Amino acid sequence: MIDVNITSSLFTTLNGLLFDFGSRIFDKTAIIFLEFFMIFYGCKLAWDIGYKILFKHKLEVEDIVKPIIIVSFVTVIMSSHGYVEEWIVSPFYNLAVGLTTITATLTGDLTGSPTIMDMFHLVDQKLNIVIFQPLASIDVGWGYHLYVGIFAMMGLYVFVWFLFVGLILEAVFRFMTFYAISPLIVVSFFFPQTKPIAIAGFKSLILGMLSMLTAGMAMGLTIAILKQELGVFVVNGQMPKDWVFGPQYFTLIMISLISISFHLKAPKIAANLANLDDGAGAAAAIAGVGTMAVMSGKAAAGRMGGMLGGKAAKGAGKGIFRSGKYGIDKVKNGKNAASLYQHMTGKI
Repeated sequence: MIDVNITSSLFTTLNGLLFDFGSRIFDKTAIIFLEFFMIFYGCKLAWDIGYKILFKHKLEVEDIVKPIIIVSFVTVIMSSHGYVEEWIVSPFYNLAVGLTTITATLTGDLTGSPTIMDMFHLVDQKLNIVIFQPLASIDVGWGYHLYVGIFAMMGLYVFVWFLFVGLILEAVFRFMTFYAISPLIVVSFFFPQTKPIAIAGFKSLILGMLSMLTAGMAMGLTIAILKQELGVFVVNGQMPKDWVFGPQYFTLIMISLISISFHLKAPKIAANLANLDDGAGAAAAIAGVGTMAVMSGKAAAGRMGGMLGGKAAKGAGKGIFRSGKYGIDKVKNGKNAASLYQHMTGKI
């Protein structure tokens, strides 16, 4: 059997880049944003103090002490990326990794105190069985329909693998992005006009944590269900000769479809919990395509109904006009007949 450690290798690579890449961008941008903060906050402070002295004739100690504390805090935070990493990024990241690992231990395959890498190795191991081991059971002389059955099941589980890896790496990328733009987030927090930027940044950080957690839950459920079937599907490392299109085959197909549904729902659930509209996701894309299809159908039906309604109204109008004209002609004919009768009988 081919041993492919896609999840663990990709996570190891991106996990190493997370703090290194984020810290480098922080160091390059912190000085720039600190200068902007000092300029704009200094102008704001001068305006507030001048307004209170000239118009309110009142200046309290808080009006001086509070700005000094804010300036000192921002200056310290911007002096080193270590503060943001230790106080904000690492706690959220470690919480996300810890919760995701806990969901994997519920499958019963991991014991003790497993790490996130142990979880990813477990995912790679289980998916290797249903993706690559069927290739080893192929015999020469099989019909084409059996090859189609094997590759169909492999394709579904490859898609499950792709969704899980994509969700995990997207969550890590959110942490990296927050770390990289944290100077902007810190500066934005102290101005009413830009405070929504800081709030959105923290929401995105929480969304990254929840995305990793929901992805782990979806894959944990998948592994737990697979665990019940792989014991029948693979016996002593071998697969039965007639497994294609058998009962276990279709069971594994259903498990893959259920897993795909779980993984597609995970980003939406995380976005709802974080109260953030996460439009760039697989579920959103599929929902968007479906919505476009429905709306196109409604629009087409509306246009067809309008055309038919227009023709019906036009036909009805012509009918009414003809009926009216027919009635007027009848009235005229009646009047003419009455005049002729009166003229012939002399009853004028």
